Amino acid sequence: MDDQKMNEYLEAVNQNLKHLTLSEKEEIINEIKSHIKETQMKQGIEMDMILQQLGDPSELGKAFAGQTIANTTSFNIRSLSQTISFYGATSFGGLFLSVLAGSLYLCSFLTLLGGAVKTGGALLGFEMSFVAFIIGDWSVPDLLAFPVAIPFAVLFYYCSKKLWKVLKSYLAKASENVRAGLL
Repeated sequence: MDDQKMNEYLEAVNQNLKHLTLSEKEEIINEIKSHIKETQMKQGIEMDMILQQLGDPSELGKAFAGQTIANTTSFNIRSLSQTISFYGATSFGGLFLSVLAGSLYLCSFLTLLGGAVKTGGALLGFEMSFVAFIIGDWSVPDLLAFPVAIPFAVLFYYCSKKLWKVLKSYLAKASENVRAGLL
C-alpha cells in the first residue's frame, strides 16, 4: 500500500517534469524516492505523513524542473525552448522574459544574415529591396549593410545572453524557495 501511494505521488511529480529530458526526470524521481525511503527508514514516519510533508506533488515537480533548467549551463536553442516552455506553464513574467531573450537571440543571427544578403546582392549587382537597414534617419548603403550588421548582431547576442543569465538566476531562486518550503 505504501509503495502504491509513493508511486502515485511520484507520477504526479513526473507530470510536471515534461519539459526535461528523460535522464533529468529519472534523476529527480530517484532523488525524491530515496528521500522518502530514507525518511521512512530513519524516522519511522508513515508514508502519508512523509508525502504530506513533501507537499503538493505538482509544486514539487515544478520546483525541481525549475532548478534543473536554472542549472543548465549551455545557451542554445534547446535550452532556450526548454525555458520558454517551462515558463509558459508556470509564470507569465518568466515567459515574457524568456521570449524576449529568444527573440534577441534569433535577431542576432537574422541581422547577420540580412546584412550578408544585402551586401552580397549589392556586390553581385542585385537590388535586395526586401532587406533594409535603417538607423534613425540614415538608410545604410547596400555595400555597408554587412559591416554595420555585425556590431548589432553582437549586441543582440550579448543582450540575449545577459537576459538569459538573469532569467536563470530568477528561476533558481524561485525554485529554491519553493523547494525549501516543501522539503
